[in-house]
Amino acid sequence: NSSAGAVGSYTFTNVTANHTIAASFVVTTYTITATAGTPQSTTVNTLFATNLQVMVIDEFNNPASNMVVSFTAPNLGASGVFSGNVLVTTINTDINGIATAPSFTANSLAGAYTVVASVVNNISPANFLLTNSAGALDHFTIAAISSSQTAGTPFSITVTAEDANNNTVTSFNNAVNLNTTAGNISPIVTNNFVNGILTQLVTVSQSGIGKEISVNDGSNHMGTSNAFTVLPGSPTQLAFGVQPRDTVANSVLTPSITIKVEDANNNIVTSDTRDITIVIGNNPSGGALSGTTTISAVNGVATFSTLSINKAGNNYTLAAT
Repeated sequence: NSSAGAVGSYTFTNVTANHTIAASFVVTTYTITATAGTPQSTTVNTLFATNLQVMVIDEFNNPASNMVVSFTAPNLGASGVFSGNVLVTTINTDINGIATAPSFTANSLAGAYTVVASVVNNISPANFLLTNSAGALDHFTIAAISSSQTAGTPFSITVTAEDANNNTVTSFNNAVNLNTTAGNISPIVTNNFVNGILTQLVTVSQSGIGKEISVNDGSNHMGTSNAFTVLPGSPTQLAFGVQPRDTVANSVLTPSITIKVEDANNNIVTSDTRDITIVIGNNPSGGALSGTTTISAVNGVATFSTLSINKAGNNYTLAAT
């Protein structure tokens, strides 16, 4: 009979027939627990205040020394790097079962994420819940405005307050000022942002291509939209473009008189092709209007080039219908 105590390995030699070999095995299990550095947050591109730390113990609650602990940060999205600009670092536990990772710095993307600490064959790793917070307000971004919008008709814009790395500054909850190259804009002061984002109905007055909207907070933080097209609204009125001038009786009025079809904001409704008729309004001398008095609008404008009045007089007026 022979026996061996607790060993890592043992080899039996000269074993003859009809001998029984009995062996027992003890498998040690470990538990890893985060003891410092979770949860915590810091501003993007800055150092976290507390180093990540774990404790490893065996099933009898004894500290497990010289255990290799791997700390692993996400490789996509919001994350960070350990000292040496690495995503993964390994540290051996000390005699107290403690492993402390080197300093950890947030990357440029805001968001919440998890750094994992694990030991070999450990089923349940320790998790560190970290958050990269956006930096100070740097600018505003206006989401793409589609073409075409219509003058006088409200449409929605979305504005985001962002830091220098284009992260949403969720702490910004103020109003901003609005401006536009499309005439007048309403409102000129927005509602308050909510968690760094504003969705606002706006109205502009001037039609045309290449129009833009800009925002500013009065503190040199600005943003400008893409260029977009504004169409005129529905026709609401006729207006003289080129007005009649003094002339000689029976002579053609020059330059040619033009009549515009306009929307409520005085934009020419270029799609309108209606027939427009000119008549004498105030007629101090009982004159008669000659020439072609009814013309179809082209691109929203009717041009009258053959008109004349047969009698001299002061304060004649023309009217268009």
